[in-house]
Amino acid sequence: LDGADVDHDGEGIYFLTQDATFLTGLVDGNLIDNNAGGGFHALVDDSATQLLTISDNIITDNGEAGMLLDRFGTSFLSATITDNFVSGNGSDALAVSANGASLGSPPDVIITSTGNVYDSSERHGMLYLLTGSTTVFATHVSDVSSNNGGDGVNVSTNALSFFGDTSAGAPPFAPSVFDSVVVTGNGGNGYTFNANDATRMLVDIVSDTTPNASFIGSNGLDGIEVNHDSTSTIPTPAFTEIRIGNAANTFPDVTIFQNLVDAV
Repeated sequence: LDGADVDHDGEGIYFLTQDATFLTGLVDGNLIDNNAGGGFHALVDDSATQLLTISDNIITDNGEAGMLLDRFGTSFLSATITDNFVSGNGSDALAVSANGASLGSPPDVIITSTGNVYDSSERHGMLYLLTGSTTVFATHVSDVSSNNGGDGVNVSTNALSFFGDTSAGAPPFAPSVFDSVVVTGNGGNGYTFNANDATRMLVDIVSDTTPNASFIGSNGLDGIEVNHDSTSTIPTPAFTEIRIGNAANTFPDVTIFQNLVDAV
């Protein structure tokens, strides 16, 4: 879909794959505005596959999420999201919901987000919600999450899920990365990470792409909040590790500034 002006009573654009189907989708250069539902919704179920490129769109003032990516079953979803302006939507700007069983390797969901603005949504700028035994590997580079009603970034792992990449098999695993990302002016926390003893979460917050570009400031609660709960089901290994800054860099890496409660 290229260059459309989408304004519907339901969702602006909806991709659905089920059974063993395969979809390669390009959503480029569209105005997706003022739909009663979400702006863009992709749902992949059963053993289906979606390979998506979402670029240079304006996704504004929709009633639900700006972009919602749903994964179920044993399906595979990969989305490359570049240079979109996502603002003023009724739920989250970007929401990734990963459910179902894990494929093992590669990760079940791979998100690569570069140069996007996730702004002024009613809830979170970026939401990752993992359940089942799913694995989600996310890379955000030079994104902005600002002025959202909830958190700038909210990640929750549940029920044996993993936020990171276990393709290598054994530790050390590859982290999900927020590189040179600006998180500012949100009503909740800058970043919220929710995990428990049955899940695995490995995240790096760094400024590898642009020196000192990672900024977490002027949010309504904490700059970074990490919550880890106990559970009776514990896989091996289980861990929650949030790494802030890269010791190999010779410049200040991450700025956490004037959040209303705590820095971390």
